[in-house]
Amino acid sequence: MSVRARAAARRFVLATLVALGAGGEARAAVVCSDTPGPNDRIYCARAVSTNVDIDIDLTNRAIATSGADQLGVYAYQRGSGAISIGMTGGSIATTGDRSSSILGYTNQSANEAAITIGMTRGSINTSGLRSRGIYGFHTGTGRIAI
Repeated sequence: MSVRARAAARRFVLATLVALGAGGEARAAVVCSDTPGPNDRIYCARAVSTNVDIDIDLTNRAIATSGADQLGVYAYQRGSGAISIGMTGGSIATTGDRSSSILGYTNQSANEAAITIGMTRGSINTSGLRSRGIYGFHTGTGRIAI
């Protein structure tokens, strides 16, 4: 596990956020993060001992980051659960080296659950060395579907 991933796993805990839709209506979405404001990034990390899935709903979210190692959406699964990230509408823009827009990462060799990242509408713009628009990485035997 990279130093960055270990640091993210230590810093971020499970929380529930209320994401605002395009019309300002409240949408409940269970994610791991502090409650982000407009343009804030979303981080989610699960510990080794959990089998809880990570489910991130990005309906009409606007996220913008700049600087090195500033991911837009980061889901890190060290347990046995799945990762599901869905984007319908909205936008993610990241600028900076190693600053992917959406990253789903499972770091558990025994994990058989899938990483699923889907996008129905919206836009993703990413720039910087080793930065990806949408990226899934799995060290277990589960599938990655983007």
